[in-house]
Amino acid sequence: MRLVSPSLDLQHPVAPKIRPHWWSLPSWAMTLAALIPLICPTPASAQSLALIRDAEIEAVIRSYVNPIVTAAGLDANAIRVYIVNDPSFNAFVAEGQNIFINTGSIMRLDRPGQLIGVIAHETGHIAGGHLVRAREQVDKALVPLILGLLLGVGAAAVARGGGDAGVAVISAGQTIAERYVLHYSRDQESRADQAGIGFLIGSGRSPRGLLEAMEKLANEDVLSAQRQDPYVRTHPIGRDRVAAMRERVEESPLKDKPDTPEELAAYQRIKAKLRGFIDPPLVALREYPESDQSVAARYARAIAYHREPERKKSYAEIDRLIADYPTDPFFYELKGQILFEDGLVEKSIAPYRQSVRLAPNIALLKVSLGQSLVSTDKPTYVDEAIEELDASTRLEHDNPSAWAELAMAYDRKGNIGMAELATAEQFSIIGLVPDAVRHARRATKALPRGTPVWVRAQDIANILPLEDR
Repeated sequence: MRLVSPSLDLQHPVAPKIRPHWWSLPSWAMTLAALIPLICPTPASAQSLALIRDAEIEAVIRSYVNPIVTAAGLDANAIRVYIVNDPSFNAFVAEGQNIFINTGSIMRLDRPGQLIGVIAHETGHIAGGHLVRAREQVDKALVPLILGLLLGVGAAAVARGGGDAGVAVISAGQTIAERYVLHYSRDQESRADQAGIGFLIGSGRSPRGLLEAMEKLANEDVLSAQRQDPYVRTHPIGRDRVAAMRERVEESPLKDKPDTPEELAAYQRIKAKLRGFIDPPLVALREYPESDQSVAARYARAIAYHREPERKKSYAEIDRLIADYPTDPFFYELKGQILFEDGLVEKSIAPYRQSVRLAPNIALLKVSLGQSLVSTDKPTYVDEAIEELDASTRLEHDNPSAWAELAMAYDRKGNIGMAELATAEQFSIIGLVPDAVRHARRATKALPRGTPVWVRAQDIANILPLEDR
């Protein structure tokens, strides 16, 4: 598991562009900003996201997402899913077809059907085009707010120091704007609920998970705004919403269809993995005591012991899991990570290799193997590192870490042209366009003219107009 970044560049593919239409409003009009989280994430909140990359968690979540978005008539390959390292219950969609899921949502829900229900609800927002409509609604809500501000300034001036009248008029304008936005937001939520239920049924799944997830949160409506989780504030959950969902769920012939044992086991594993990596080690060990010999508990303990650190216990737990499940690629991946982070870089190569052999089409596993190979600083591993990292970029082009490792591998090989091109790809992905152009221009001078890689370097070099290079 890797923490990607605590601060995202909103311009590159790993951080989808979240640019509401009101981005350039005058500062006095930004008093409406308090209403915007009711509709969509603000740029400030988006920039503070810390993403987690983990091959196993992403594979499990993707297995939830694909049937739902397919039932919604969307292209599953066009949907991007991001795991946000945040303990609160929240999920949201951002510009385009991007779904963000907080780790807190995964850890707090009880079973996969509930999380799949939340994903179905968010898919309802995408299928309904709610982000675009929400921004149009914000523009409309600005009108009474601006009028209230202007009238309030005028009233305060007439009062010559008696500001109460001005405050009253401004407050009225804000109240009208807030009701306008809230009404539309609640309508969107109801529509997303109903659409989500339809997508769940269309994918052959019980819609009860969505109802359970919302019922779990409905009680938070009575809490103060400071104590509510963001999902409650951004997705208002009223009793009428829950009642409407319950009525539809009870009508479904799939209402009592359970999660499969395999789904439950996988969900418990990713919850345990998150707790092992995110919770303080002592907290995770209390949650998963040694008396609990389930796979999920052993998994969490292997991670928590590693972070404690208690190496012998960590190695013993992961080795027992591998012995019991010798074809599971993610147990080998964890052993590789533990060894790598313990400074045993060369020893981490063997388990990483095995994880790649068992799951050859998962890009992140190849990146981890490539990183270990490069980090040994031994020439004997360079060709293998290039092969694995190059393959990872073909599977997942927009992982900047893969390109950074690939650049180092090519540099060790003495292939300056390819090292410069890989660096250009890395900078292009993270949004540092001038740096990307500079390295791409160097690559064009070192690569054989007319080859595919030379053409790719030319493409990056030509991103900026000549006068801006």
